[in-house]
Amino acid sequence: MSRDRSVVEKVMASLKNIGNFELSPLRESEQGSCFKAVDTGRRIAVSIRTAWPNEAPNSASYLQKLQAQARSAQALENGNIAKVIGSGELDGAFFIVSSFVDGRSLRQNLNSGENLNVWDLIDFARQACVGLESAHARGLIHHALHPDNVVLEFDGSTKILDVGLYRSYDPQSDAFSPAALYLAPEQLAGQDADRITNFYSVAIMLYEIATGKLPF
Repeated sequence: MSRDRSVVEKVMASLKNIGNFELSPLRESEQGSCFKAVDTGRRIAVSIRTAWPNEAPNSASYLQKLQAQARSAQALENGNIAKVIGSGELDGAFFIVSSFVDGRSLRQNLNSGENLNVWDLIDFARQACVGLESAHARGLIHHALHPDNVVLEFDGSTKILDVGLYRSYDPQSDAFSPAALYLAPEQLAGQDADRITNFYSVAIMLYEIATGKLPF
């Protein structure tokens, strides 16, 4: 059993009073993982992300930023942002619980070869920007915006995942991450994300939707 799954199972055990959840992994890595937890009886689904702040440089500062960002995100209510339900620390891990978003990621859509038409592209741009502006108004920044954490729901809604999860970008260890293709130059140089870098990432995604390729 992975250490991430062990943490998430303990989190779910603490929620027995509200339901019995079944776990399935969505993404797993050394830096942290994401699990889907479903209460089949009530058809409630959440996603749980983990991070390991003690293993990061400046771990105390990193943990403080994780906590502050997650707390701020809990107060955010916007239809284009996945709702953050709660967060905490357990066995050296930081975890954040969000509503599960049902749909296809923008990456899955791009990989399928199903091009969005111009009206879909405009609607995606509008919804993504509305969601980000609502987050920015509360001082929340997305730290790694890319097609894997943008979901196109089956009703046509666009929803951004991972708002509330602070991340830092290491130019050396993360240089070949797929997310790096969508980050602004200042992020690639190791600077923190901000409002401008978020819209840079949206622009890269719009270019890829429109042309089927990346600009760089």
